[in-house]
Amino acid sequence: MKTRGNRSPGPDQGSGSLPYEISIAGSARVILQVPIIGSFSPFLLSKTLKREKMSVDKKVENLGVAWEKLFGYVQAVQVKDTIYISGQLSHDGEGQLIAPADVDTNGKPVDFSQMEAQLRQTYVNAIALLARYGATLEDVVEETLYVLDVDAAFIAGGKVRKEVYGVEQPQCASNLIGVSRLAFPAQLVEVTFRAVLPDRG
Repeated sequence: MKTRGNRSPGPDQGSGSLPYEISIAGSARVILQVPIIGSFSPFLLSKTLKREKMSVDKKVENLGVAWEKLFGYVQAVQVKDTIYISGQLSHDGEGQLIAPADVDTNGKPVDFSQMEAQLRQTYVNAIALLARYGATLEDVVEETLYVLDVDAAFIAGGKVRKEVYGVEQPQCASNLIGVSRLAFPAQLVEVTFRAVLPDRG
């Protein structure tokens, strides 16, 4: 990183601003307009950030469900050797929820017996996305499960995860987080993944 600055004096010697040009690894130029207050120069961004040649090479994938465009996101992104998979849930190819939970008049689940079925389909969808990158669950290094009932998810997750990963102790970091609600009323679980492709060189 290199910096270059020239002071722009104000009405008196204790005021004005100092523009800094910062080059990062030769690929970006950032201009910071730094206010000068007496002998104190807080690094506050007061004008413009200019970035050049900062684009990242991404390979993205989608499943063709309606909420991808409604919310505005992609299901998976690969940057270099890392694959980031958005929250997956138990929908089919048409976007219909598989094994929806029964809900009350307020739209809240009244039982969690479908947790296992929902979790299994969630992994099926994740496996399909990974396959588009030539990856499998063996390449997953971290997963995060967002669930409406931690106790039910712990029991179902222990069974389903061992089944889909094909080992007694899946070799990935795993986070189980209880939440108050998910995107759809009858949805009980959502899982995000991060995978790293092996060096094929």
